Amino acid sequence: TRVCDFLDAHPPQHSLPKLHAGSWINHDFRIWIGHAEDNQAWDYLSQTRDRVMKEIESNSTLTAEQIALAKKALMVAQGSDWNWWYGDDHSSGYDALFDDLFRRHIAAAHRAVGLEPPAALQMPITSAGVIGEITQPRGYVDIVVDGRETHFFEWTAAGHCDPLHGGGAMHRAEETIRALLFGFSPGHLALRIDLISSIWDRVGREPVTVEFILHEPQPLRLSATLPLRGERGEVAMAIRPLDANGDPPQPCDFEAAWDRVLEVLVPWEAIGAKPGDRLLLHAAVLAGGEELDRAPARAPILTQVPDEEWEASHWVV
Repeated sequence: TRVCDFLDAHPPQHSLPKLHAGSWINHDFRIWIGHAEDNQAWDYLSQTRDRVMKEIESNSTLTAEQIALAKKALMVAQGSDWNWWYGDDHSSGYDALFDDLFRRHIAAAHRAVGLEPPAALQMPITSAGVIGEITQPRGYVDIVVDGRETHFFEWTAAGHCDPLHGGGAMHRAEETIRALLFGFSPGHLALRIDLISSIWDRVGREPVTVEFILHEPQPLRLSATLPLRGERGEVAMAIRPLDANGDPPQPCDFEAAWDRVLEVLVPWEAIGAKPGDRLLLHAAVLAGGEELDRAPARAPILTQVPDEEWEASHWVV
């Protein structure tokens, strides 16, 4: 007997004045909300829904396809079982992957209607995130900004992120970053990125852009558009706030060069960094406006701006 047939034959005689809210576990919602990670995920979802729906209602130029894509991404993100893996209730062993996917759906809803996703979505929600194989700087580096490894010891003391190991491969089907190096010289942050040569076969004549994304001490995006395949030399750098929606990047005079690798020297004052500050950063490679790869894959590198005693405690023979 179907429920509707029973109700047709036996119409309701009573009503429930109150229905207790809860789930099949413990008769409450504690699994899905209440922990700081759960709450942050719901906040991101709520803020995204408000922002995306407001854009849909106010922007008459959006196509039906754009609106459908945005709503689909929102509906996927609204599945409550994303929050089964947040907090300290359960762990799948793949919590970082679920977290990464959830934030990507939230970001996709923004992009579908032409909005830039908030920079906070690049930061893991779960504390169980895997950040890849990372070593910290062991001393000051003395580099020649020429786009190549001028001598063996040039980057020896730098920190190293190996995105090909330890960071998971779920969303790195087309990896392009071979290594990300980061180090310090007096007054500067030194950055280097090594790309896999096959990237040029995939993108053809598309410009390739490398972005160094800083979350702390100030949220900034440093970008460099690389010369086409076979070209080399100095590279023009640009800078803009991380959440600058639609604001064009501003040229800056950082030393930068591309040959076999991209090398960049960033003055500390240009990014508002003071001795002892936390430094949170990652790198991304883009072509045709689409992100091809990121290093580290999920959580940014965490390091610290050198203070007066840093050199004395970090030295390499």
